[in-house]
Amino acid sequence: MAVGSLSCSSAPTNLRGLTNSGTPLNLSIREIQDEGGGTYTVSGTTSLPSKTKITVSAVRYLVEGANPETNSETDIPYAILDRQIAEVGQGNWQAELNLWQIAPDGKFQEAWQLSQQDANVIFNPDTNVTFLATFDPVNQPENFKAEVEKLDTSLQAALARFTPDGELYLQASRMMAIALPTGQTTPPQTSRLTDGVRRSKRTAASRTSQANATQESTSWRKTTAPLKPDEMLR
Repeated sequence: MAVGSLSCSSAPTNLRGLTNSGTPLNLSIREIQDEGGGTYTVSGTTSLPSKTKITVSAVRYLVEGANPETNSETDIPYAILDRQIAEVGQGNWQAELNLWQIAPDGKFQEAWQLSQQDANVIFNPDTNVTFLATFDPVNQPENFKAEVEKLDTSLQAALARFTPDGELYLQASRMMAIALPTGQTTPPQTSRLTDGVRRSKRTAASRTSQANATQESTSWRKTTAPLKPDEMLR
């Protein structure tokens, strides 16, 4: 995998010979556009058929200087900031990723920052975010096989050699220096909604308790009330 390359393609060992020999098999990240507010538009090209699903992810390694190559050899923690599915159309694909989340106090943070305190772990995150575009032949539309059969036979052979081991099959990556989020906004309304739900549950529970108490009280009065004349034993 060529990390940090503007346009790169990666394939398992049994496919690299085919890609190097001129087989029209490629997947590349062409551009990463900063839209502001933690949103990034990632676009690229591929020789895969239209309607093919490409998984686009943004990953930050939580150890300074780490990258996908070092992570394959050692157990380095990382956080997936966002992941979206892009659909190929006429050799192009595009996805919009949002790297920021809103903390309970309204501060902009990445996902791992929100859970860092709860985990009681202090990370030293890498200054770069790694954007990944991944093709997985397992998660494709129903007509994918039919579309592949229309392609060049050498490309069909390359795709057929993807082993169903649940691993990444064809992947492009690009690293970009992205600072951690700053600033804040209005705190999310989740806490108010949760409190409202809790209050509603408490109210409902209280009403149920009162109803049960009333029912028990009424039932008790009925059982202790004097018998009517026609209820007495004859």
